[in-house]
Amino acid sequence: MIEGRVTSDLAPALKLTLVGVGPREVDIDADVDTCFTGDISLPIERILNLGWPFWDEDFVTLGDGRDIKMKFYRGIVMWRGQPKIVKVLASESTPLLGRRLVEGNEVNIQFKRGGSVSISPLS
Repeated sequence: MIEGRVTSDLAPALKLTLVGVGPREVDIDADVDTCFTGDISLPIERILNLGWPFWDEDFVTLGDGRDIKMKFYRGIVMWRGQPKIVKVLASESTPLLGRRLVEGNEVNIQFKRGGSVSISPLS
């Protein structure tokens, strides 16, 4: 089970360990965003600092309905104690954890400030 907390602005958040080239590990807080269909998103400078390679460019539909071309990178996160390759969207938003990464899991959120967040594999 992966655990986190609901932030003061009511965002369900988890600690996520990113594995960079070297290898070196960096822990970040990432908001669980069920509207984001990808794996994770990170600011470009964090991606470049980790040394993750460019993957491709593709169109992404934003929340306001606009389609824009954005860059993706190949990254590694620790997921249940194991390294997992993820497709990382370069975005200037808060780090996000999306639906593709949590697919096949149960997500529980106590939707109150300081409430618990947990992600468990489905049986």
